[in-house]
Amino acid sequence: LAARMEAEAVEDRASSAADTAVPKPLPDVVDRLHAKVTEMCEAYFTSIGHLQSQAPPLPAGSAAGAAAGPGAETVASFASDVTRLHREFDGLVDELESQQCSESEQLAAIETLQSELRRADAELRTEAAALKEIGWRRSEPST
Repeated sequence: LAARMEAEAVEDRASSAADTAVPKPLPDVVDRLHAKVTEMCEAYFTSIGHLQSQAPPLPAGSAAGAAAGPGAETVASFASDVTRLHREFDGLVDELESQQCSESEQLAAIETLQSELRRADAELRTEAAALKEIGWRRSEPST
């Protein structure tokens, strides 16, 4: 029983070591950029739809330049929303650009991750060999 408990503890340590060796995903800036672009598209779609439905019909042959009319506040509100979204998007792009690093820094990070992976792999192989030596087999979970 003690050998089995020790084997399970070794397996848990090996599992957690493997988890820490996995590189973390890129910062969520890209996800936030994606969400912001989606929000901008929704704002454009909504703005254009509302403006089209509120616009008075123009007589045939008239110019499409209008002075402030019944929807001027709505137009200003939509314009303000779209401008705000563009500023937020620009801020996210700037944040993403500031996180970029040189090729040599990227290669160094890759080398570090690869060495951590090799170390974790060697540890796991050593522990697996020790477990095999004592004849322990991982019981399959019941489904």
